[in-house]
Amino acid sequence: MSKARLLVRVGGNWYVGAQVFTNATAVILTTFQSASELKTVTYNPTAANWLTLNFDGSYDAATSTTVNSTKGSLAIGSAPGSDLSGDINRLRIVF
Repeated sequence: MSKARLLVRVGGNWYVGAQVFTNATAVILTTFQSASELKTVTYNPTAANWLTLNFDGSYDAATSTTVNSTKGSLAIGSAPGSDLSGDINRLRIVF
């Protein structure tokens, strides 16, 4: 089974969607088009729908020499103290 979450950056802060999307089968890059399942989400900026994403910002894929770099640690935090406000300036999906 594959799991994915929506990530958004609002202002300078990253947030992870509290909703976890699941796929019945494991999806790998070579079978992504045929094995993935369509999921939809309606953006709702209410704080309860999001968790903070703590990222130290030091990871750079262009200069990293190892796949499992110790730089750029990520951690999912708690719900933000207030609803998200402002434009989404980045959007990602994380598996």
